[in-house]
Amino acid sequence: MQAPAARTLDCNELWSFDAETSTQSLVGGIALCEWCHLTQHSGRAANLGRAEHVIDVLAHINRWSRQRAWRDFDESAERFRSMSRIEWDLDVSLLAGWISLAEFPDLHVPTRDRRRLGNSFNKQRPLTPVEIVGDTPAVIWDWDSRVEVIDDC
Repeated sequence: MQAPAARTLDCNELWSFDAETSTQSLVGGIALCEWCHLTQHSGRAANLGRAEHVIDVLAHINRWSRQRAWRDFDESAERFRSMSRIEWDLDVSLLAGWISLAEFPDLHVPTRDRRRLGNSFNKQRPLTPVEIVGDTPAVIWDWDSRVEVIDDC
């Protein structure tokens, strides 16, 4: 099985996690084709019935066997389950000057209020509106020198 050709380019958020403060911080974004983006969300891929396609992408891009790709897929699901046991505060201050959250002017959202931002996975609509107030900050696109750009998806 081979993943269909990508039709769109998505932005995948890059996060850091501080276990001492239970804070999840947005540290950047990376443009990925829709199939490479789905490799970053194994649970979503499984729920959409696209796990096999994700395995094909992982195997192709990384030059892995399908068995190795499935191992990575399963490990990512376990990492998600483990990280989900922590109630994370959200820090999106990287987007200061671009977005505004009226209820959270410093762009730090405590765990107890995160549900107010909605959830695209379960189609929960946001209760706190996001207002676009400026241009996308250049820092969001700063590339980490460890990230290899691959153009053969």
